[in-house]
Amino acid sequence: MSDLHSMVTHYMLEEISKEEDAEAVILLGDLTNFGPAEFIMNIAVKDLPVFAIPGNCDPPEILNYFSKANMINMHKNSYSFSRFNLVGLGGADYSFVNLGIGYTDDFAYTFLKSKVDENTVVMLHQPPYGILDKVHERHTGNRGIRKAIDEKRPFLVISGHIHEERGIIKNESTVFFNPGPAKEGYYAILDIDDKKPEIRLLKR
Repeated sequence: MSDLHSMVTHYMLEEISKEEDAEAVILLGDLTNFGPAEFIMNIAVKDLPVFAIPGNCDPPEILNYFSKANMINMHKNSYSFSRFNLVGLGGADYSFVNLGIGYTDDFAYTFLKSKVDENTVVMLHQPPYGILDKVHERHTGNRGIRKAIDEKRPFLVISGHIHEERGIIKNESTVFFNPGPAKEGYYAILDIDDKKPEIRLLKR
């Protein structure tokens, strides 16, 4: 899920997780709507790992609440899960309204280049430039992210942020998808078998 904007709580997450027999939950930022950070305590899910990154609409204080909400903070972090590696970069570059969790193109490129390989699932809020990033026909993705992705070729990149660009794209060896804004009921179910992701885009 991405872009909850304080309109989704643990009830929806737990209901879907139970129906799908999920192994984990992935949250891609904008968990709150410009705060308060402690709202994410309402999203805490029992008995499942929750991998989360902040978005550009989340205050920096949210990073202090992830562990309290039983979430694994993936912002600028990596984590070995199942048979692959998760790498996360939350927030967005400074071309967007930003509460403080931001980065430059150079940082995004350097960080991802050092962490990503072909066995990686990349968790992003802002998408790579040119992929699921159009707003009114204008590309709004990050060029540093795109450069790192093109060079390192992870098998899966998940992003949110752009509410209008819900969808799935395959580009050479990488699959990209945006589950859509959860605040409107959109989410996705991801199954990974031998680095072959199967994605269902759904709505509640």
